[in-house]
Amino acid sequence: MAYVNVADWKPDQVADWLKGLDVSIHRYVESFLNNHVNGQHLLNLQPDDLEHHGICKVGHQEIILEAVDHLRNFHYELDHENLQLLALRVSCLAHSLHRELWNYSSPVVSTQTLSDVATIIKAVKPLVCWLDRPPFSGQLAFIDKKAELLRLSLEMAFSGQRGKFADHPIENIRNSAKGLSELADEMIREIHDPLLLQPSSLDLATLKKRPGEHLGFCIIPSFHGIHQIGDIKCNSTAYQSGKIECGDEIVQINYQTVVGWDVKQVMALFEESSSDIFLTLKKRPCHSKILGQIYMKPYRLPSKKQVSYRWFLDDKITPPRISHFDIKPLGHALVNSVTSFTKNRKPLSGSFENAKED
Repeated sequence: MAYVNVADWKPDQVADWLKGLDVSIHRYVESFLNNHVNGQHLLNLQPDDLEHHGICKVGHQEIILEAVDHLRNFHYELDHENLQLLALRVSCLAHSLHRELWNYSSPVVSTQTLSDVATIIKAVKPLVCWLDRPPFSGQLAFIDKKAELLRLSLEMAFSGQRGKFADHPIENIRNSAKGLSELADEMIREIHDPLLLQPSSLDLATLKKRPGEHLGFCIIPSFHGIHQIGDIKCNSTAYQSGKIECGDEIVQINYQTVVGWDVKQVMALFEESSSDIFLTLKKRPCHSKILGQIYMKPYRLPSKKQVSYRWFLDDKITPPRISHFDIKPLGHALVNSVTSFTKNRKPLSGSFENAKED
């Protein structure tokens, strides 16, 4: 298992990532370099900070903020995001909206209700995205759950958008929220598949590409800024690697993070790559053939420009050793013990010796 720590990025790595967002962002890269914006600063970036870097156009601000939001979600959610957690988020949000609308008497949908509906649908999207890919896409129980999630979400969005033009919009939204909360609770309580508790992981794949040869897969842009691998052609370079599957998400290309990038920039990076292409893939959980769960310490991926192996040396933990003692032979120890006992022995009492003479 590998991991990508955005917080450890240096200013030049931040600049390389910004260049892939859009051509219009290139003019602002120098400002980020001059202000020494590192990975931690990038994760904490706020709209007010963009004006400090000379980014005043709203469109350019939206491009950067949306990409940073995707990068932040990837950085903080990778190691603990699983299907049960996503279902729990939907359950909490839907149950809260249902209780809020329980005694709501106005026939007009308020702005706060519309905002809550949008938040619930935003939480449903990653849950449906997980259910739509292996290993959950081929199971009948998950197929039915996914269809029901989509139906209830569409009904809620339809009633919220139409507002007063819909029949009983508040009641429809309340019923849809109740159905979503019950469905999410059912997934948490009644499905005992251990995959619900396993998060995603990162894996490395090496592709051997000839000049002018196609890699053999297509890229499907996803809503959360990570590019998903689509159909893989049989006997292609990707197929022969044995590590790439449909539904995997491309996180890095040659150790350059592409989360939040435009699809055109990702394809251009593939074309610029040499014969060996190193892909960092985000993979969904899968059943293991070994018994029990084995925790493997993740290893950090090297950066794009500076390949250092210090962290590999740190991972080599030296086993505990017992201090060396000078142990003497057993026979020598016995002789010394007998000699010391003989020297320290007290003489027999006189009464005992007199009795022996008699």
